Amino acid sequence: SKLWDLTVEAAPTWVLALDADEVLETRAVAELPHLLAQTRCDLITFPVYHFWGDLRHYRVDHWWHPSRGRTACLHRYQPNRSYHWPSRALHSGRFPQEAYLTPRLSSSLRLLHFGYADRTTHRAKYQRYLTLDPQGNYCPLVHYQSILDSHPQLKSWVGEDMEALLWK
Repeated sequence: SKLWDLTVEAAPTWVLALDADEVLETRAVAELPHLLAQTRCDLITFPVYHFWGDLRHYRVDHWWHPSRGRTACLHRYQPNRSYHWPSRALHSGRFPQEAYLTPRLSSSLRLLHFGYADRTTHRAKYQRYLTLDPQGNYCPLVHYQSILDSHPQLKSWVGEDMEALLWK
């Protein structure tokens, strides 16, 4: 909520909330102005592509499939609304609770998540989640366990060159 407080001090019209290991695909440059201009919805969701083990494959099995994993990353800020954050140790959301009650729009822009692209970090991420949420109160334990799946279902990425996108 500290980042939220700092952000709203600037009186934004929209708030784009991305994690440090996420980017929107480059066509966002052309499409975001259209999303921001629409007036029907105040929350915009994106399909998440979880790159797994490298920058050429993304995960498509049960918990990780892009069509099942839409994430709200863009919210129209309403300065007269009272906002509240849930009290959670983990997975508290990108926006205050009230943002998720507003009308939402599903964008086809792809959110690219690189947090699992380095296979050597999987065990540490799994351990971190279990330390913060040992009972699976914020996310099912089976989802945490799937991080360690030795044979996840992957699909080859078709689209822009990830190395060029990230390192240019």
